[in-house]
Amino acid sequence: MFRYISFARVVNLIKLYLSFWVSRILRKPIHWGKPFAVSVEPGTACTLHCPECPTGAGVLNRLAGKISPGLFRDIVVDMLPELTVLNLYLQGEPMMHPYFAEMVIIASEKNIYTITSSNGQVFSRELAEKLVENGLSEIYFSLDGVTQETYQRYRKGGSLEKVKSAVRTLAEVKREKRSKFPRIIAQFIVFRHNEHEVDDFRKLAKELGADKAEVKTAQFNEFSGNEVEPPVNGRYGRYADADKLLLKGKNYNHCWKSWMSMVFTWDGTALPCCYDKDGKYSFGKYKKGNFDDLWHGQKNERFRSLILHKKSEIDICSNCPEGRNFLS
Repeated sequence: MFRYISFARVVNLIKLYLSFWVSRILRKPIHWGKPFAVSVEPGTACTLHCPECPTGAGVLNRLAGKISPGLFRDIVVDMLPELTVLNLYLQGEPMMHPYFAEMVIIASEKNIYTITSSNGQVFSRELAEKLVENGLSEIYFSLDGVTQETYQRYRKGGSLEKVKSAVRTLAEVKREKRSKFPRIIAQFIVFRHNEHEVDDFRKLAKELGADKAEVKTAQFNEFSGNEVEPPVNGRYGRYADADKLLLKGKNYNHCWKSWMSMVFTWDGTALPCCYDKDGKYSFGKYKKGNFDDLWHGQKNERFRSLILHKKSEIDICSNCPEGRNFLS
């Protein structure tokens, strides 16, 4: 893990954290440093039709496509040496990008901690070997059921056996190559139809060789037509009132993510976070050398100012758990 730490990155994180708290105290957007983390979307294509996903439900309101290797490299290099964490996903299935493994190499060579997420439907042993050899740090596999019946209720068009095989194969390759990375996280999104399988999911994840089993609350967006429902057990839900999509806790006027990270869609459009699926709050398009204009530009500063004063008026924030704790 020490390979991801450097003096420049530690100093940058301190700058970000201090400016975040100064901004909250003064209620004025003050920003020092460069992003600690960014998310870059490999592409929007996906084989599944998950009802609460904009891509799966067919309601994503922006152009489809995949990022070019050149654009990806420019974005990463432009944020060095401060960039520490790179999330290789937003919408779509990352493994469908023909150069995904090569993108991992670009980041790994710069000692950036790389994270991705997969539904496991287009995974192969060849890809598993490349991800281990190329230095991927962490991967999430969507495993939302222990039977095909419960799994396909949300992962429409998917095969549970393919996901299980993907996890098992990657775990085997790691053992063969005596590698600790990538860390494999099996993720289980809890709905009403699968909440009785939580314990069995944890057992299954261990049997498959995952490093961690993570239970996650479901996000609802009102475009699934009630195909899936919130769990009965409130412990596994994020809403105080699921009918009104009212999140638990108080919505404070702050957001750490807006001070420490940024998102780029496949065509280089800069967004505040992963909840801006359609690019409604775009800060502009990335071009080589213009990152500081996006990071410290007027659109970004206005967005941060709105967060500090009227966060409840930002529609994409209404369904996000970030900033529901005063200290977070």
